[in-house]
Amino acid sequence: MRATFQSRQTLVQDQEKSSTDLDVFPCFLDIPGLIDQDFTMMFGEDATGRCQALRTFKLQSLPFATR
Repeated sequence: MRATFQSRQTLVQDQEKSSTDLDVFPCFLDIPGLIDQDFTMMFGEDATGRCQALRTFKLQSLPFATR
């Protein structure tokens, strides 16, 4: 999917065609990790690591917030 990254980005950024992104690339619905891969390609490993840290914090905090 790295090979089609630029064409997918062009498709997503076109407001008229962005709704067809999952029709053109339906594998994003079935294969885990593809959205994370695109996020890493757009923002780099540093941003991905920060988001993962926030997800972990959120999952650890939720039990305390629901008490």
